Amino acid sequence: MPEFLGREGSGGDTYGIEPEEWPDAVRVQMTSSRIDPALRGIIVRVEGIAPSPGYHSARLASIAPTPAEDTEEDRATTGYIELEFLAFPPIETAPAGPTSGRVLNAALFLPTRYLEDASAIRIQSAGTVTTLPLN
Repeated sequence: MPEFLGREGSGGDTYGIEPEEWPDAVRVQMTSSRIDPALRGIIVRVEGIAPSPGYHSARLASIAPTPAEDTEEDRATTGYIELEFLAFPPIETAPAGPTSGRVLNAALFLPTRYLEDASAIRIQSAGTVTTLPLN
């Protein structure tokens, strides 16, 4: 059986096309947001525009305290759940292209038990903060 793994066929040397360090996720501009009902919770949906082509992996992330560290007392005190709209920038910058090529979407499911003490969801993005009331 021929050895085909790695540079010399031994499987000891590997090649990768990934850069050594990926840039950190940054806030991007949000253009719209909404809350949709879901089974045993809600889905928070956000759409935005990246500053240049190549931004990827958009997400809604909890701002500290994280959901794992968040307590009912924290939500009862503030009254809202704080999220931020993030995306990873490209490794190499590209000239700004048409808006249609820079649209980013993200969604996050929040279970009903997590929403019990909150009255709204606050979403922070690049330059804007939006508050969505929970009904």
